[in-house]
Amino acid sequence: MFARRVTTLHIEANSLKGLILKGKTIEWWDGLELEPGIIRDGLVLEPEALGQAIDTLFSRAQVPRDRVIVSLNGLHSTFRILSIPPMKPAQMADTVRRAAKKEMPLPLEELYLSWQPLRIVNNKQEVFVLGVPREAVDVLAKALRHAGIQPYIMDLKALALARVANRSEALILDLEPENFGITLIANGIPAIMRTFIPKRGDTILEDNVRRLAGEILRTVEFYNRDHPTTPLSPDTPVFLTGETTVKPGTDKIVQAEIQFPITPLRLPLIYEASFPVSPYVVNIGLALRGRI
Repeated sequence: MFARRVTTLHIEANSLKGLILKGKTIEWWDGLELEPGIIRDGLVLEPEALGQAIDTLFSRAQVPRDRVIVSLNGLHSTFRILSIPPMKPAQMADTVRRAAKKEMPLPLEELYLSWQPLRIVNNKQEVFVLGVPREAVDVLAKALRHAGIQPYIMDLKALALARVANRSEALILDLEPENFGITLIANGIPAIMRTFIPKRGDTILEDNVRRLAGEILRTVEFYNRDHPTTPLSPDTPVFLTGETTVKPGTDKIVQAEIQFPITPLRLPLIYEASFPVSPYVVNIGLALRGRI
């Protein structure tokens, strides 16, 4: 039996990253820097220029453009964990939409809505509901069409990171040049997602990491206030991902500022020794989604 090949594309404000996973083997990876201004604050401003950059990246290795799984940064998305009465999956759609209409900060007409059933708690079905602004998705789809790509799946970046961490509890710190992200995983799903823009210019990494540590503290305190009987354990592992973590010594700088232990990601995959794991973790999470 032939192993399935999964092609992924991760889009950041300043770069593209592509990766192909065949079975358990990472066959190809490559990245491309983007010109400033193509993407700003998580929104695609120049879809044609982005499409041209994607075309360039994929053309380098004649990467197939069908069934590509693409990341959504999630900067403008919103999610809720809703409780509804237990019911058959076929009956769930209308109930979830009615519940989401009451909870989502934007009208449902402005969102692409997706959901995933979780666990039963106190005879209630918990459902993870995600809303992504239609405008953001539509302009990204336009850029992909310029590159000759019809996306097979669009997956939220935080969900891809959680899939790789594969822990019931975790803190994922995604450090990219244009944004720092914090994802708090509880019960195997993102419970809190926060993003902030690191200072640029002459600011050194230590300054941004101190700000990151403050954001982590506030994130954990917020979670613990909402879950007084099941607070986050002080032994919760921290996983570092993103382009900035490639810089030597970054893990030591971060560990010096936070109380939670930084833990290496363990990937059940086969890859060359030269493969830079941290910048491609989102791609790996996308590929694992494609194997489900």
